[in-house]
Amino acid sequence: MNEKLIEINSKNLLFNYDFYSKKTCKDIIAIIKDNAYGHGVEQTISILENTNVKMYAVANIDEAIEASKYTDKDILVLDKVNDFSKITPQIIITVISYSHLQDMINSKYNFRAHLKINTGMNRKGILPSEFDECMYLIANSSNIHLEGIYTHYASNIKSNLERQFECFKNALKNIEKDKYIIHASS
Repeated sequence: MNEKLIEINSKNLLFNYDFYSKKTCKDIIAIIKDNAYGHGVEQTISILENTNVKMYAVANIDEAIEASKYTDKDILVLDKVNDFSKITPQIIITVISYSHLQDMINSKYNFRAHLKINTGMNRKGILPSEFDECMYLIANSSNIHLEGIYTHYASNIKSNLERQFECFKNALKNIEKDKYIIHASS
């Protein structure tokens, strides 16, 4: 058997955390999806727990449940959650489409949520043209507490980043930004 070993250099991980924390002067959401990209969720969380990581982000609800065993910090699910019964108060879900928002509103569950805007990645997220209506629906729902709004950049090519950033900024122009965690990355 040909076994592979992936090793985490905790000093490098902490250096990266400190670098981005100081460079941006913003809270950090640590992306630990796909078993922390193969490095191990438990191991990665144990290294980051003594930092000021704002929250962790995972791909799906099952990863969120696994991560919740190792931290009391919030966990953001980046993909669509279909089984609302698995959500705990620690888990924040992403509204990934207009129809997903309708499902959430029509359910018997309460949600902490982030709203994803599709600015060009074209995989998930509401369309910028749907943003105002979605914000209206969320504001008038009794079971959704919107905590954040984000987008995901399609590439690191400067012209694409600038176009997507402008689209994202334009969608957010009429909201009280201080009320939400506003985030974007690739």
